[in-house]
Amino acid sequence: MRYLLSSHDLKMLIFLEELNRKRSRVSIKCLSSALNIPIRTISAYIQEFNDYNLKITISSSNRGIQLEIPINTSFRCIHEEIYKRSLELSMIQQLFLSGGQTTEELANTLFVSSSTIKRSIARVNHVLRSDNLSISSNKNILSGNEKKIRQLLGFFYVEKYANLEFLNDEEAYILRTLITQLFQELGVKIYKNQLAKYMRWMYINAYRLRFGHRVQLKMIKFTTCSLIKDEAFCKKFYLLFGIPLNLININDMLYPVNNKFYFYSYNQMSKRLNYDLTIKKTFSLVEKTLENIARKLSVSLPDSTKEMLLLDLMNVLHLRNYCTFILYNRREIFFFHLTEKYPNVYNFFIPYLNRISENPLSIDEQNELLYILLTHWYELYARLPKIEKCVSIYIHVDTDLEHALFIKKEIEQHCRHNIKCHIMMDTEEYLIENTSILVTTLTKTDEYIQHVICFSEYFSDRNWQDLNLILKQIVSK
Repeated sequence: MRYLLSSHDLKMLIFLEELNRKRSRVSIKCLSSALNIPIRTISAYIQEFNDYNLKITISSSNRGIQLEIPINTSFRCIHEEIYKRSLELSMIQQLFLSGGQTTEELANTLFVSSSTIKRSIARVNHVLRSDNLSISSNKNILSGNEKKIRQLLGFFYVEKYANLEFLNDEEAYILRTLITQLFQELGVKIYKNQLAKYMRWMYINAYRLRFGHRVQLKMIKFTTCSLIKDEAFCKKFYLLFGIPLNLININDMLYPVNNKFYFYSYNQMSKRLNYDLTIKKTFSLVEKTLENIARKLSVSLPDSTKEMLLLDLMNVLHLRNYCTFILYNRREIFFFHLTEKYPNVYNFFIPYLNRISENPLSIDEQNELLYILLTHWYELYARLPKIEKCVSIYIHVDTDLEHALFIKKEIEQHCRHNIKCHIMMDTEEYLIENTSILVTTLTKTDEYIQHVICFSEYFSDRNWQDLNLILKQIVSK
């Protein structure tokens, strides 16, 4: 979906993401070759980006260019900035909020010419066509499968507004109160991340309802709501969202819960197993897979963790979102950094994940399932070194044994890789293999030793960087 961007904005984003991955100075020539973008264009991107006046900047020197990111700032703010500046994404949001506008009205609202709007609509429709979505010529209305439109808008608002900034205080209060009351009457406790998700759903779906777009409901989960009898609350809701507060609209605004797309609790999912054989079959596959992984890596699987994993993994398999991001592929970024530490994480887990679905999983779905598996099951994450190559580190100091033991403990505590440390004693001989590392305070070492880090009494920042770099090179071979 990032192809919704103009060619200029997309290339700018790709350039910035590549620069962020480097984390050190790189020549413009190398970037130009890697990205197939002319050097002159990259130079223009640098100037344009620095003119954004963000906290993040691109510094230049005769040693190359580097992305400077303050410690109190995230790279994600760049995605937010591109959302603000993209004509195509601004146009989609404007059509969503207004329910549709003429080309002239859009041009006036977005301060561009009508011909520019027409070209942007053509480009957006070219991207949306693969999902049978479009901006129709009838007053430029978002049309197509309503559930897909709402999913698209959902990811749009997740990425552009990480903290529900699109809601004003009154809207946030009304939605928070309504959602809390609805689930309280169902006897279900909801958590902060769930609350934010439901508030986003209700906001987006309320706007779609306002302009006459409905989803056909398969069931009615919410059969009562005491707030409907509160005249003041209902009046405020109507003034804010433009639709009456009734059970029909409530169930549409929370349609993923009604249409069997989303399980909001483990107990609710367990009840479904009694009469839905398809869900029961998938549940059994997921449960068996978790047990097989636990057995293979000798890791504990507490009941509470198992229930949480089953609920979230089933939701991903059940929802089968047609898209999982627009600009910010958070799972790809998560695994980009994780695989630097554990290069074999995909090779080990993906065969397990592919067994839990009869339909082939997309790369995005694999990433989502694996993300849940590792972040929700910390005991499993702690066992990841077992799947990686073990690297031997030999420690030789010219002081005393206590110094060597101290350095050994430091390396074991702070090292990100699967390692085994050996202290070299004067009376013993060791063969330092090419897949091993010698860490020493000696100023001269045997020439046959390929990987050596010489330090002065205690590791400096440069020593730690060198150690991690060498380890990364060894385990990736």
